[in-house]
Amino acid sequence: MNNCRTLSYNKKKKEGKVERRALLDRAFDHDAIDWCDKKRYGTGATLDDLYDAMAALWSARRILLGISEKVPATPEVDAKGLVMEINY
Repeated sequence: MNNCRTLSYNKKKKEGKVERRALLDRAFDHDAIDWCDKKRYGTGATLDDLYDAMAALWSARRILLGISEKVPATPEVDAKGLVMEINY
């Protein structure tokens, strides 16, 4: 979402929330994010929980569309045979 660059601020800090919201606003409809934000009240979910979930949705959509990327290029396999990679 951020052109493979790390973010500048911790997600728990105000600046980190602003930074993440700007990325999500480019990836999703602004009103949809606001709607989800309103729905989280009373659930115990924090704003950074919502932003994490939306980032996961962004990745899932890219996987579904066949445009996701993976790291590392040559992943290891764990003891159960699961590929150790991140898809985004």
